[in-house]
Amino acid sequence: MRLGGRRFDHLRLVDVLIEDSELSGVMCRMTTWDSAEFHDVDLRAADFHAANLTGVRLLGCDLTGADLSKAR
Repeated sequence: MRLGGRRFDHLRLVDVLIEDSELSGVMCRMTTWDSAEFHDVDLRAADFHAANLTGVRLLGCDLTGADLSKAR
């Protein structure tokens, strides 16, 4: 799946599995993730500013340059 550069601001996502995908540059500012897993996902330069990531597992993901400021 390729969703790089897309905007998904202010969403609440529940029971999400994303694997072997390219999400570089994706904007997920102020999103809430409940029970989500990312497996081998390209998240370079992704923007998760002020996102609630307490229910997220990141396995084998590239977070180079990702913005996680104010994220939980």
